[in-house]
Amino acid sequence: MEESKMKTVKATSLLLALCLFFTLCFPAAAEVNAPTGTFSSNYFASYGVALGDNGGHRLHIVFSTVGMGLCDEIGVATYSVDKYVTLDDGSHAWSNISSGNPGQTGHNTNSYSYSFNFQCASAGTYRVRATFMCTKTINGEVGTEFKSVTTSGCTLQ
Repeated sequence: MEESKMKTVKATSLLLALCLFFTLCFPAAAEVNAPTGTFSSNYFASYGVALGDNGGHRLHIVFSTVGMGLCDEIGVATYSVDKYVTLDDGSHAWSNISSGNPGQTGHNTNSYSYSFNFQCASAGTYRVRATFMCTKTINGEVGTEFKSVTTSGCTLQ
């Protein structure tokens, strides 16, 4: 990859990380769950989900995706929200409360982020499962890569 493109990707990644950091000033600790280390991908430079307690049983969800250079389309294909529940036998499990939700994507860009509040019915511990997607034209061939992430739990008061 050209040095100028790498600098652009690194600068964009840093900018998104700073935006994500300042977006997550919530009463509860936010969980940031993004893969770390070096990616073996011609599509993704980074991707991740951050969660926070926004009060009033609102789970604040932030999705962030950075591609390797210009992407035809990049962002979140789908996401689901789960709640950690106590079962009748006293054991615990994740229970899906909202699945197959369509995400958002950007077009003709190298990065895409968005956030929103998800209204939960009650206090508890919640997590998000997301599938990120990136479509690029590489050497005249159009290809799409998908990556999945599951966050740790975020407790709402």
